[in-house]
Amino acid sequence: MSPGTTTAGVPAAGVPAAGVPAAGVPAAGVPAAGVPAAGVPAAGVPANRAATAGVPADGAGPAPLGKTAPIDNASLADELGAALVQLYTLMRRNILPPQIGLTQASTLLILRDSGPQRVTSLADAALVAQPTMSAVIIGMERLGWVRRDGHRTDRRAVVVCLTEEGENVVCELEAARSRALLADIETLPTKDLTALVAALPALRGIIAEEQQSKAVTW
Repeated sequence: MSPGTTTAGVPAAGVPAAGVPAAGVPAAGVPAAGVPAAGVPAAGVPANRAATAGVPADGAGPAPLGKTAPIDNASLADELGAALVQLYTLMRRNILPPQIGLTQASTLLILRDSGPQRVTSLADAALVAQPTMSAVIIGMERLGWVRRDGHRTDRRAVVVCLTEEGENVVCELEAARSRALLADIETLPTKDLTALVAALPALRGIIAEEQQSKAVTW
């Protein structure tokens, strides 16, 4: 009987059998628990990944950041122009009452925003002929919306001014516009509302640029 064995080849207590590792001691070629074998990644670590933290596998560099596609200004101008024309046409139908024409409404808004104007300046701003504007002014004078005053520096010239009644008409038109737009805005999702708010400064900038380049003076 050899030392360390019992009868019938049964190992003595605490003595491992041949080829069987003792508790906590790995057998030859068998990695200990939690220690990966050569070439085998540890659990949760992808294969072919470099061991050094922060170094991409196979020499690959970091993934490029997302790039915004370049803006086609010509296409943007076309789409924005088409959208504004469509919105203007729809709003005009919803806002203007039957007794107020488009040229009348435009003239009232010009007088409210720009102050007294000559008839020629109003015709240019409203994109109508001077005789047409003269007829529009006569009609609005009869309604009490506008009046004619002398020019502040040129006594021979006459300018058209907005009356208090005309200001009330403008307020009513703007209130109708706000109601119509509010009904549409309330149907939009939050992301579209956010986009509209973000676009307002740019739209105001375009308006200011147009007003500066085509200012109406009297």
